[in-house]
Amino acid sequence: MSGYWRDKRVCVTGGAGFVGSFLVQELERRGATDVFVPDHRDYDLVSREAIDRMLADARPHVVIHLAAVVGGIGANRANPGRFFYDNAMMGIQLIEQARLAGVEKFVALGTVCAYPKFTPVPFREADLWMGYPEETNAPLRPGQENDARAAAELPAAVRVQWHLPVAGQPLRTARQLRSGDRTRDPVDDPQDG
Repeated sequence: MSGYWRDKRVCVTGGAGFVGSFLVQELERRGATDVFVPDHRDYDLVSREAIDRMLADARPHVVIHLAAVVGGIGANRANPGRFFYDNAMMGIQLIEQARLAGVEKFVALGTVCAYPKFTPVPFREADLWMGYPEETNAPLRPGQENDARAAAELPAAVRVQWHLPVAGQPLRTARQLRSGDRTRDPVDDPQDG
């Protein structure tokens, strides 16, 4: 796998966050030498102009989107509309602007918070559709109930019409990351799209 990443410029939104920093280390371990992690203070990814500037600065072959506007339970309760809007705009505009910029591959990762409130452990990808998420998590990503279905359809629609390989799936739980569970790992299989 290191051969794939060696000559790729990779942009990891959210790459300075908890999960993103581990992903950046893993990409480097697999041979990536040109990984760009945009700082949210320099690139407001809700803004199309900032996204265009980021893509021009990074010139990525691959974009892995982890960035999100999040907060604790109190912030989630106080800002559901803003969090939903910001995260929806980030994801939709990033995919479109990446397509227009000629990015070869786009991987969008969601959060475990998108799963229904009473999902049995261990989580399975199919469990995402089994009900509404815990209420304070619902607005964090446009990845719940009908919005999840729309978010899941966007990558497929982009692949069909414009042939941009876009992969999207919920993010693994911390336990899966620690245990090395690589089931359907979009980083491990860059050709999956």
